[in-house]
Amino acid sequence: MFLEFGAIILPLFYHALFGVVIALTGKSNVRHYSYADNWRYTLQRLTGWIAFVFILVHLGHFRFVHFFGGPHYVGTPAPFHQLQLGFSMGLPMAAWMTIYMVGLVASVYHFANGIVTFCISWGITVNDSSRQKVSLASAGLGVVLIAWGAMSLWAIANVTPATKLKEASGAPAAETHEMTPPARASR
Repeated sequence: MFLEFGAIILPLFYHALFGVVIALTGKSNVRHYSYADNWRYTLQRLTGWIAFVFILVHLGHFRFVHFFGGPHYVGTPAPFHQLQLGFSMGLPMAAWMTIYMVGLVASVYHFANGIVTFCISWGITVNDSSRQKVSLASAGLGVVLIAWGAMSLWAIANVTPATKLKEASGAPAAETHEMTPPARASR
């Protein structure tokens, strides 16, 4: 519990508050000067807002949904199956996948670009060569994270969980906390 709140939620909350202040007070000049750095500045603010809303939706949908009468996901015996069931609640699977893909891309861009900006601001990249190297490394990391996240979303939407395979074979399945599985369209 301390790790979750002390090392993840509180730092994210601080970063979000600080980011909101910067986003509300900063001035974009990309319309007058369409340089790459100005676009990075503008996209950093835009993806920050998208990531902020996405993280709130994600936490409300999965981590804190039990406060709103939904299932408690933490510590379930079949977490992948529970995750898939969660993606069937409230909206169609395609809508959740779209929300999560947009949130994933915005969050990854914000993170990768934030690494570059951090290195520039703190004097780690002091010349064009070092800045290019950090930019390429951050872009590479971003591509890996987006691919990893996209494959995870694909699996959530398409892979039959082991609990369903056990049910089909007649073996006892793990408890699903009274949630019903999503209806799958035949292919």
